[in-house]
Amino acid sequence: MSREDWCYVSGLVAALETRLLQPGFFDQLLNAASEEDLLVYLGDTELEEEFEDLPDLADAEVRIERFLRTRLMDVRSFCPEASVVDMVFAEADFLNFKAVGKSALLGIEEPFSAAGSIPQDRFRRIWEDGESDGVMWDELAKEVKTRIEEMDDKPFAIDLIVDKAHLRFIENCAERLESPLATNYARLYCAWKKATVLYRARTGRTSAAQVASLFLDEKDAWLRPILNGAEKDMMNALRSALSGRVFEAFQKAPQAEKVFVLEDAGGKDVMSTVREAKGFAYGPEPVLGYVCGLVSEAANLKLAVGSVLNRLPTERVRPKLRAVYVQ
Repeated sequence: MSREDWCYVSGLVAALETRLLQPGFFDQLLNAASEEDLLVYLGDTELEEEFEDLPDLADAEVRIERFLRTRLMDVRSFCPEASVVDMVFAEADFLNFKAVGKSALLGIEEPFSAAGSIPQDRFRRIWEDGESDGVMWDELAKEVKTRIEEMDDKPFAIDLIVDKAHLRFIENCAERLESPLATNYARLYCAWKKATVLYRARTGRTSAAQVASLFLDEKDAWLRPILNGAEKDMMNALRSALSGRVFEAFQKAPQAEKVFVLEDAGGKDVMSTVREAKGFAYGPEPVLGYVCGLVSEAANLKLAVGSVLNRLPTERVRPKLRAVYVQ
């Protein structure tokens, strides 16, 4: 596979990138005075068709997710190596896999995202009947069923096992692309996510030994102090896992805000790296940049619509907006 193989899809995403929403648009949405104003703003975007026959804005999230799935599947169909889309887009499938698993095994109901590429009934057959179209999902379901038996916090155990598989999937996708930018994206994203999960688990109910056994590989041993090390060792491990600006933001944040700052600063740092894709005329890099941009855009649209529907204060919601690809 050569870079020339990426010419067509690179041209496609270059055109699509011009339609990504600017940061100021999300401020407009957050400041919408009514649901009617919100629909007017959304009517000026590519989602116009999704919203023109919308009976209830409560269904907006499904329409946004449906648009995201359709657009990314279209882009994926033109890629000489689909991993460039999958390494970002598959997050919805892994989240849905967890949701269906918790329902099938524990009777816990969680939302099923319309953005995923795999239907809910297919995941249910995998969990309940062991049926699978692909080895990965079948093996992952078997691992979860085996390993959660002795766990006190079974929902969290499912999260850890599936999240570990998701991060491994991202790393494998980056290897197939043979792109330094994709490799750097995977490295930053996975280190940030692992650090965040371990820091959250530090005060959780599940023992450190169980968390480590479910979530960490041998190569991740250096991250273990984040989970149960002394304060100094934890900070040293975080300093190694995170970029300088993310660690500095975490260090300065009040204790009550550290998790939020870790998630927010880490996401912005990853997007900053992805923006380097703008320096490539063709190849997997422009596609990766566009895909990350569209996923962030969809998340911000859902957040903005939800804030208007629930009449949440703008100043409370704005800090939760994701970093965007276009500036």
